[in-house]
Amino acid sequence: MNNFGNLSIRSMQALGALAVQTYCSRNSINHPSIDAFIEHLWSVVDSPDLIEWERQGATLDLSGWGDPLPEALAEKLTDEEGETLQRLCDNACEISLSHMYGATNRVEAEEFLRTVATIAQFDILRSPLLPVVSELSPATGDWGEPLTQEMKQEWQEVAKRCVQTDTARR
Repeated sequence: MNNFGNLSIRSMQALGALAVQTYCSRNSINHPSIDAFIEHLWSVVDSPDLIEWERQGATLDLSGWGDPLPEALAEKLTDEEGETLQRLCDNACEISLSHMYGATNRVEAEEFLRTVATIAQFDILRSPLLPVVSELSPATGDWGEPLTQEMKQEWQEVAKRCVQTDTARR
């Protein structure tokens, strides 16, 4: 996978959220904790307060912080499926979390995104969301400025179509 160029951390997190969404849809993994986790990943793109975003994530049943999957979700999965989902969520969360209190390391963020894409078997470079986040990705700093609600909705609409298209192909 190539370098992601000038994508902000927020843009990379949106792509990571899409990969998790696609993986779960493709594998028929449905649970309220997954929905809340994916929504949390998406919420970083328009969050004006990254510390508060992190705090909210810590309260989720599925946080992506290495904690075990919620029991009700884990019971629906084989051990292998649970381990894969755990690694996927942990790496997806690290796209942003790994930069919360230190210098932003774009190479590290890209590596977490590549890992997420590999686990999810999701081709980010062919995703219709990539040109959208590239075009609209704010150029202010490594995190980028928070998106407007309208921009976030546009990104999520494209992501929704990506998930539907992927699911229909399988």
